[in-house]
Amino acid sequence: MNSPADNPASESERIFLSVRSTVSGRHAILEDDGFGVLLYLTTPTDTKPAADCFVYSVVPPTDELVMPQGTGGPPILLRRFASELALQPDVPANSHRFEFSLDGHSVAVFVRGEPWAFIARDEPRGYSKSISAVGPFGQPWSQQLFDDLFPSKSK
Repeated sequence: MNSPADNPASESERIFLSVRSTVSGRHAILEDDGFGVLLYLTTPTDTKPAADCFVYSVVPPTDELVMPQGTGGPPILLRRFASELALQPDVPANSHRFEFSLDGHSVAVFVRGEPWAFIARDEPRGYSKSISAVGPFGQPWSQQLFDDLFPSKSK
């Protein structure tokens, strides 16, 4: 198994954002591990993630499974699960924002003002515009489900 020699983004350049829903008590966490950006949603009573969602990749997807050297995180996105939008290497931290559903049990992340990924209530894996096929990285974007969960944000 191959491993990248160096982490392409220094820790000071990586995103880590967290926000709590005042309705449900759940926390949404957006984290850049230097290889990909992931969204996590906690349970209402704990800060441990109950669900996750691959948002986008900051390095090119790979053909074979690659576990980044020295990390305990997820593998680099595999090309067979990556959409044509998956690689987003230069997104400024201030280009991200969260939106919770009205009940606070689902959360979406917007990138540059566009809804990009979301976690639906009671589902362990989220939906992302960066994902092309259902698999270990999550599910492809579902506009219908997004519209149902976030009706005020739908176009």
